[in-house]
Amino acid sequence: MSAIRLLFFVSIIVSVIGGLSLEGLAQTKGSPPVINFSWAQEKIRQGNDWRIYISATDPDGDMYRIHCRVEQTGGDNYRPDVTNIKKGMEGQLTGFLALRTQSPYDFYQVSLSLTVVIADRAGNESKPVTFPLTFNGEKTKAPPSDIIPPDLENKLNNRITYIGIDLIRRDRMGAGD
Repeated sequence: MSAIRLLFFVSIIVSVIGGLSLEGLAQTKGSPPVINFSWAQEKIRQGNDWRIYISATDPDGDMYRIHCRVEQTGGDNYRPDVTNIKKGMEGQLTGFLALRTQSPYDFYQVSLSLTVVIADRAGNESKPVTFPLTFNGEKTKAPPSDIIPPDLENKLNNRITYIGIDLIRRDRMGAGD
């Protein structure tokens, strides 16, 4: 008889805890981060860091991670890069992400794209932003001043993080590479 009571008691506790968890989750879902400004040069010289300028806000102040995915025609996609957002930037994130483009492979005329999504601690995600890139030898430039919102002008030159993806030439990879 005591085993039945114990089982009954445990099932009640599990139900109550489960109900509280679902209620708590519904109440803490909050608002997703919003990417308010983004820009990246579409053509650069291989070997230069590719800068992706971005400004995002989260009304809940709980931005947590930056998800970056690089796609390149001619092979499998790269492993995504996930970076934690630094303390103090959880509500307002402004600056640039940098992708290193040094590689022993020749990337002249190779095109790829980078997709960025920002997630918060509650699991909300920003709308994705995608940036195309072609390697053609152009010098690196800053965003044109006429597209930068005035309140971001001085903040965009802060590096947020390096994107941890090493580029390889996917369309020339052999079976043993």
